[in-house]
Amino acid sequence: MTPITGLDFYKGRDDVAIVGTEKRLMAVELNTDSVQNAEPIFDAKVDGFYEDTQVGLLYVLVGKAVFGVKL
Repeated sequence: MTPITGLDFYKGRDDVAIVGTEKRLMAVELNTDSVQNAEPIFDAKVDGFYEDTQVGLLYVLVGKAVFGVKL
């Protein structure tokens, strides 16, 4: 099992979460009525992330580097 390093809801929604782990950053569908989908956003050990909805970027901290991912 991979430990979770961060968790937040996606763009103010309550049905999709952004989940950071030691291996990647993923968007995970939370609805349990059907098959749950999970999509990778960033493949690397994620030390932290911050979603800036005003500019539409997800900032991802990997070690000492910060990456911006357009949402």
